[in-house]
Amino acid sequence: MDKSRSIIFSAAILLALFVGPRAGKSAETHGAKPKAENTVECQKKLTINGLPYKVSTVASLSALRAWAERAKKYGEEYAMWHNAKSSKIKCKKFPRSDYYMCFASGKPCRTTDYGPAGSKKSG
Repeated sequence: MDKSRSIIFSAAILLALFVGPRAGKSAETHGAKPKAENTVECQKKLTINGLPYKVSTVASLSALRAWAERAKKYGEEYAMWHNAKSSKIKCKKFPRSDYYMCFASGKPCRTTDYGPAGSKKSG
């Protein structure tokens, strides 16, 4: 029972990290704008390790959280893993141990949406 509760909790955290606070806006405008109206601004690649955990899913979530925290130095809008370019997560199990350590790497990016006639949209 405890393991299934842990998996559900991990899935909820993972969903929150990938969807982010702008989920409603994405759903409303999906496919409504030409690609030329969006610009992507990226920073240099970050590679961050998470804390070790016995469950690899939790270890990978730890790495994602650490990556997002580090990406915030560029601004909140850069801390969204789903916007990162060249993103990947690698996990390794410690030898002679039950613990996993994961590493998240990717370029923090933000998307700027522009409305008609180049006016920047708020929201």
